[in-house]
Amino acid sequence: MAECERLGFVVVTFNQASGQPELDYPDLYDGITDAMCERDRKREDTATTGRRERHVIAEVIEMEEDS
Repeated sequence: MAECERLGFVVVTFNQASGQPELDYPDLYDGITDAMCERDRKREDTATTGRRERHVIAEVIEMEEDS
């Protein structure tokens, strides 16, 4: 199996009510540090408004064409 190429990172938000994942702003971050900063910013915003969304970082990889 060939190694998958990393394309970057995104911040995924899990909705408070439905628990479903979504991309608020589908920005693709080159480095984990930038993604972590955005995740932390979103967590602060969520805490300020009193909501309970969950924000996580996901790695985006290129899938093989046969996958």
